[in-house]
Amino acid sequence: MSVLRTLPALFLSLSLAACGGDTTGSSDDPSGPDGSGTDTTGGDGDGDTTGGDGDGDGGTTGGDGDGGTTGGDGDGDTTGGDGDGDTTGGDGDGDTTGGDGDGDGDGNPLLFDGVETIAMGAPGTVTLTWDPADGDSPVRYEVFAATQAGGQDFSTPSYTSDTTSITIDGLTVEKGLRHYFVVRARDANGQTDANRVEASALFVAKDEIEFLADLPVSGRSNIADVAVNSDLTLAAVAGWMTGDTYLFDISNPRSPRRVFTISGIGTQNDVEFLGDVLYVSHEFRDDATGIEIYDVSDVANTTRIGSLRGGVNGVDIGARMCHNITIHENAALMYCSASFGDRGVHIFSTGFEGLGGSPEAPAYVGKVSDPNGWVHDVYGRDDRIYVAYLDGGFTMYDITNPSAPRVLGSYEYANQFCHNAWPSKDGNYAYISDEKPQRETDGMRVFDISDPGNIRQVNKFERGTDSDVIHNVEVEGDFAYISYYGLGVYIVDIRDPANPVEVDSYDPLPSTRRTGLNGTWGVQATKGPLVFASDRDRGLVILEWDRPDTRITGRD
Repeated sequence: MSVLRTLPALFLSLSLAACGGDTTGSSDDPSGPDGSGTDTTGGDGDGDTTGGDGDGDGGTTGGDGDGGTTGGDGDGDTTGGDGDGDTTGGDGDGDTTGGDGDGDGDGNPLLFDGVETIAMGAPGTVTLTWDPADGDSPVRYEVFAATQAGGQDFSTPSYTSDTTSITIDGLTVEKGLRHYFVVRARDANGQTDANRVEASALFVAKDEIEFLADLPVSGRSNIADVAVNSDLTLAAVAGWMTGDTYLFDISNPRSPRRVFTISGIGTQNDVEFLGDVLYVSHEFRDDATGIEIYDVSDVANTTRIGSLRGGVNGVDIGARMCHNITIHENAALMYCSASFGDRGVHIFSTGFEGLGGSPEAPAYVGKVSDPNGWVHDVYGRDDRIYVAYLDGGFTMYDITNPSAPRVLGSYEYANQFCHNAWPSKDGNYAYISDEKPQRETDGMRVFDISDPGNIRQVNKFERGTDSDVIHNVEVEGDFAYISYYGLGVYIVDIRDPANPVEVDSYDPLPSTRRTGLNGTWGVQATKGPLVFASDRDRGLVILEWDRPDTRITGRD
């Protein structure tokens, strides 16, 4: 570390006429000789040596130490010699500058990578962590906060910490308000780094769900599930007992428009989009497997382009009714949950490698039989599907080979009416809905499925009274979205997957206490703030909810 000293005024008036010669040190003579007199230079020490001091009282330069050495001191109005290597620069005595230490000595710059993680706790609370700074003296960490990206005032820290983490609470929670943090290191010698790695957090308080629009439909008390396409321009609502399916232009979510009605295809329950193709499931119709296929690329001229009825690709699958449709997350497989007839999960390829098929013309692959009871719903991610059997709990299958699914594990429980099953984003937990009054079930059950051979229930989530009924649950990121019939829509924080916490809820008809199976049938979250629901009194309901999130930017 360089040290600056002030030379006394009296010493500055002195002058000496002597001049010392420059000498080179050797391994036998580890020190170069000192230079004396006026305007002199101390000798350089080569090797593991010490450069000689410039002892003249005047403008002198201390010798350089080359190797694992110490640069000589410059006495007078001088510059201390440089220490090259793992060294310490020599001191400048007087009105001088100490030599630079090049390497890992006290002259090193402070190295710090900035904030590494940010985690939210209760609304208004964050915890920041980072790796230790690389320096040769004790370090204090300074946190600079702002409510705009890059808006920190680096002259004054907002918070400080002597450890590699800090928890900050009491932050303002306000719709749309994001908090930004930069962490910098300062050592005991006053050196600071200049990183601009920025962590940010957006909090959400309760009652921040915003109602955007609803669009009633005729016979709405009989509507069923809802789906939206990937670019959020179209929504479909199944008509259940009406025999109709309703298509809505949602490109302006505050002003949706009904643009087409598909009529007369029997009782419907489920709808799903895959690109410009819409699938509609139906049951209670003897001449169909339960899936109709429509081209919606020109929605005003929606056209039926196919049906999966009786025989598919020459194979009689025997499933006369399809209660639910599911598109696998890889978009290459589609599943029909056949409630009657040849009950089970019928698997179709919509482009799975080696199995053929396309969204417009799915190819039949095979089925998961129904050993545990009445299959109701299925969800597929990665190489697994999660099958809900109303009277048989749920089962996990490996579908690496979709033509031959393999059981991984299953679980049954008392008073089961397993309506659907959806995994957490890490696949270690499953969230199960039981479509029964809560006096008979646990609402949404939480299962640890990390070991498929040892599945166990670890928690539950219930709201309302013992007469309220949960319908479906789906997971998007760190949150579960529940259609809770008479209670409306619930949003649940599952960042701690085993401990669900209510974040917010919205009842589309708060003026009426709805019971039983009356109320919100389906819910579909998106990766953005929009949430869509199908409500048996309000029709299509569009909500906006800015989910809490954290980000880190500025890291190379």
